Amino acid sequence: MQRTEINCVTGEVVVIDMSAEEVAALPILPPEDPKALIREQIKQLEQAQLMPRATREFMLLYVETNNLTAMPGYAPLKAFDNQIVALRNQL
Repeated sequence: MQRTEINCVTGEVVVIDMSAEEVAALPILPPEDPKALIREQIKQLEQAQLMPRATREFMLLYVETNNLTAMPGYAPLKAFDNQIVALRNQL
């Protein structure tokens, strides 16, 4: 195995062979969770809208149960919820 070192002053690139001990000392990183990006995206959307899942679902349940879907704020709330649902379906 080799490592590459770059001198930031001169820009010189040097490729160095690593010993077995150096290779053995390298940390073993866990594999990336492909769903972590989706979870982070959901978290950021909810924070940006100040609308966590429990609040959003309660509001939708109340509005839909009481037939208040003609209210001006319902359509954007429902669209936002549909966006989150689509992301959750990818998990």
